[in-house]
Amino acid sequence: MADRWTAQEDSLLREVYPKNSKIAILQTMRKPWKTILRRAIRLDLHRDPDIINQDRTKKGPRKDAWTPEEDTLLKQVYFSSTKVEFLTKINRSWQAIKSRAYALGLKRDRAIVLHEMIEAGKNAPPAPNSWTEEQLNILKEIYTKSNKKNILLKLDKTWKAIRYKANSLGMHRDSELIKCDSISGTREAMLKKYGVEYSTQLVCMREKSRETNLRKRGVEYPTQDPSVREKCRVTVQERYGVDNVFQNKTIKDKIVATNIEKYGVTNPLKNYEILKKVQETTKENNSFSMSEEELEFYDYLKELDPYVEHQVRHPHAEYIFDFYSPKFNLWIQYDGDYWHGRNISLKDTPRVSHILGTMERDKIQNDSVPNLVRFWDSDVKMHVNAGTIKAYVMQKLNEKKEISYECHQYRIKKNTLEKDREDLGIDPGLIRATDFTLTNTDFSPEIVSFIKKYEWLGSVGVTPKWCFTARYKGLLGGVVLINEPTSYSKMIGDDTPTYEALIQRGATASWTPKNLGSRLVMFSCRWVVNNTKKRLFIGYGDPKAHEIGTIYQACNFDYLGDSFGGAYLYRNPLIKNGNTFSAQTLKRTSSFRRWCKENNIIVEDSWIKNNGFKDIQSIPLEIKQKWYSWIKNIIDQSEKFPTEKKHKYALLLYKNSKEKRTLLNKKTYKKYAYPKRGTHLSASSENIFEGYERPLNLVIAHTQPRLIIASKSRVTPEKIESIVNNFSTNTVKELAVMLGESERWVSTQVKKLIKEGRITPKNPIGSTKSRITPEKLAYIIENNGKKSILQIADELQESKRWVKRQLMNIRTTHP
Repeated sequence: MADRWTAQEDSLLREVYPKNSKIAILQTMRKPWKTILRRAIRLDLHRDPDIINQDRTKKGPRKDAWTPEEDTLLKQVYFSSTKVEFLTKINRSWQAIKSRAYALGLKRDRAIVLHEMIEAGKNAPPAPNSWTEEQLNILKEIYTKSNKKNILLKLDKTWKAIRYKANSLGMHRDSELIKCDSISGTREAMLKKYGVEYSTQLVCMREKSRETNLRKRGVEYPTQDPSVREKCRVTVQERYGVDNVFQNKTIKDKIVATNIEKYGVTNPLKNYEILKKVQETTKENNSFSMSEEELEFYDYLKELDPYVEHQVRHPHAEYIFDFYSPKFNLWIQYDGDYWHGRNISLKDTPRVSHILGTMERDKIQNDSVPNLVRFWDSDVKMHVNAGTIKAYVMQKLNEKKEISYECHQYRIKKNTLEKDREDLGIDPGLIRATDFTLTNTDFSPEIVSFIKKYEWLGSVGVTPKWCFTARYKGLLGGVVLINEPTSYSKMIGDDTPTYEALIQRGATASWTPKNLGSRLVMFSCRWVVNNTKKRLFIGYGDPKAHEIGTIYQACNFDYLGDSFGGAYLYRNPLIKNGNTFSAQTLKRTSSFRRWCKENNIIVEDSWIKNNGFKDIQSIPLEIKQKWYSWIKNIIDQSEKFPTEKKHKYALLLYKNSKEKRTLLNKKTYKKYAYPKRGTHLSASSENIFEGYERPLNLVIAHTQPRLIIASKSRVTPEKIESIVNNFSTNTVKELAVMLGESERWVSTQVKKLIKEGRITPKNPIGSTKSRITPEKLAYIIENNGKKSILQIADELQESKRWVKRQLMNIRTTHP
């Protein structure tokens, strides 16, 4: 802060400021001149004008002042010379010459000035905002029949410039278009200012309108006033000759014609996209109508599954079903006896035709959705009256539950097992996973046929980079295909593309042992680690096939959540022979190469990376924009199907401890507890597991290392209570994830609690040896390969682990 002015300095300033020169004041006050001026203004001091003028004259003439010789020359040549001659004869800028001539009252010959202007106009480049011939043609074509937004998109001009040019060409827009533009502009302004499209969507405006109507008419809405309704009726009668405008044939024909022009159907609700949007909005607003019987039935379902939803669209069958139970993975219909044809008569009436159509639709639903359960309203009412409704509903659900929990590939194996057993010629139950030879091999037609037979997608997809097979005495029993991901993540930082690989396809034959799949997957991943730079392996479980990633869980992959993958699939006759495809398919390198070939574009070597994938940064902008435009057109013209998100798993492997430390430090993702078949909820539910944090859509980085503290300080009553409450339904690993502790710590606490008697062991039966009987062993040998281990364990009332151990003993003693 500058030094404050003292009273003595103020007194001295008052004395010297009015009648002294600037130099004398500066010498006396010893302060900057600007500081002195500010203080003088504040003290209302003024200097003598004569002294101010004297200060100015002491500065002398300007260094760039015009000399008398220059003024004389300017007077001689200014009238009759050109601009070029001035600049040659007088060494000054054109602006300086013009200013001096104006001061001397000189003027130029108008003919010379006009000639210079014409020449300058001829040689000048076109203005940056001038209209080109192409822009004028576009303007003439679209101005009178397009909306403002479309015109602005096609012409890189301001709306003021466009209107001015159109008026000069004598073009005028239709009043209806102008009205639509005004409405659209108002809607955009409302969205920007208030977040809604119309003022009537604002609660405050609706309330204000209601109050105004109550004050003026005594009703909340104008149409509730009989006088307003009568006035509307009279006006419509005068104009159209009917009481309601929709009764007029001309208007009805016009509506039909407009619907056909806009939507391709006579009624908008016949358009799939509009119908779907209406259903989604109705569901969002919870405005579906349900009968009292349906509401009562809904309450019974909620007692069995609290997360049951009503009016849900099936992701593949494209039907809206009455209910969906995530807990049992079942779709449920509540059918009325009359309209669904349980007691249909043979009379040929419009109602019977409608009922027959409903029955046909029900048959299609039953065929396309294997986990669909139907309840007749008469059966439900009968069990409600008898007090057995809960048992009845549970019985019907259990009939379909087993089907819904089986993954698609398991069903394929069951369906092909008998035929494969005949072709194999030996008992599959005697084959062990260690009997198979695991190898890295080249991609071949045999692998393609195997994948098409046993993999649920029925196709290989993009040609894989690495192929692995499992063979038993030369017979192909398993295949795993590994490739580069369709798009790279950042799960281990910016270097992820170097390390990341995708398990693209995998399948085992129906006759192979259960653990062959996990053994082949781990062999494949380890081979890739030992022979390439890949270290991070990604796998997906598709809910469409009822997959939860069991094989990845067996291989100890980390679970990343159930919200991965695209939201829609598309179908277009030009792509993949009319089969469904994802948006990512169009962005692949193979699609880009195909598009270039169809458009006679030569793919340069510089556009392709060393790994064979396109380098998007090296592709010229013009070609890239055309390709993106083609992708957008294909998507817009394709049939759209919503699809479920996928489960995602990741496995990080290393060659040595040094590499392990490096990769673990780069790791940015968080793992979650594994989902379990038959108990997991749908991806739309709020929580995937009760008591667990829901996996997020985005990968979360560990920002701080976990602190290791003494075991004693980590034991809290809340953690112990959580173990007691969840021990019976969760594994030690799941409890560890839930509590944020190590599995070893949880195991220690479990042992203490068992000793204290607060929890009981999950397998309290005596030793394994004491439970073995000849009858049990005979049953196991007889049903091995025919029934699953879980089914055998349930029949014998033993654990799965006990049954597995007996099978191993049998194979050892009877190889």
